[in-house]
Amino acid sequence: MKIIAFLSLCCAVFSAREEEQRIVAGLTVQPGEFPHHASLRTSDNVHFCNGFIASNQWVVTAANCVDDRTAGNTFMALGAVHRYNDGIRYGISEIVIHPQYELATFRNDIALLRASEVIIETEYIHSITLGSEYIRGGHIGLITSWGPTEFEPETIINPDSLKFRGIDSFNNYVCVSAYDRVDQGRLIYDDKLCTEGFNGEICVPDRGSPITDPEDNTVISVLSWSSSCGAGLPIVHERISSHRNWILSQIGN
Repeated sequence: MKIIAFLSLCCAVFSAREEEQRIVAGLTVQPGEFPHHASLRTSDNVHFCNGFIASNQWVVTAANCVDDRTAGNTFMALGAVHRYNDGIRYGISEIVIHPQYELATFRNDIALLRASEVIIETEYIHSITLGSEYIRGGHIGLITSWGPTEFEPETIINPDSLKFRGIDSFNNYVCVSAYDRVDQGRLIYDDKLCTEGFNGEICVPDRGSPITDPEDNTVISVLSWSSSCGAGLPIVHERISSHRNWILSQIGN
């Protein structure tokens, strides 16, 4: 049922955008299409990670995006569909990293950013419901990111426009087996969700990218880590269901 629903959605999108190039990072996001998406930026307005709006004051991202940053040198662009010149800028008053986050293994790779003022919700900026289902293999979601649109040796091209595409999940044991080949299977914890790679092409700019369930419009995960570009290994995400109670306890909902 979920696959049929997703394919129906994709067919509608593709027919409406027949001229859109099928690229690694997907199709161009239109304003208001994924209003929960957040761009994390340096004080110089350089995009470095993604996240999603969980409430009118909090954004969720991967802890490895912000474990070396402060509220003073980071801000969020909400409602942005271009890398540089749109969206509403919100400062950050607090960064809360999961207390059991492990930098060496990226275990419990989840963090919260408190906006310095109340986030005003519009058709372009809106929170999304936290998913509670433990996703297994064969589940198709939608990932949004500013990931690379082209990958060639020594060349990575990152787009100006926010992109989305469908992405299929694997059971964790499949992911463990794949990463055992490079002696990293031990890093696939129960709180991780693995998905297919973008034809083996996934790079640092995609960290924190949220996956949503197109069937019930909940957020499933944020991108945690992957092997190097072109390695052909699954992408590893942090499950929202594994941290839902902790997130809600912090944001007060």
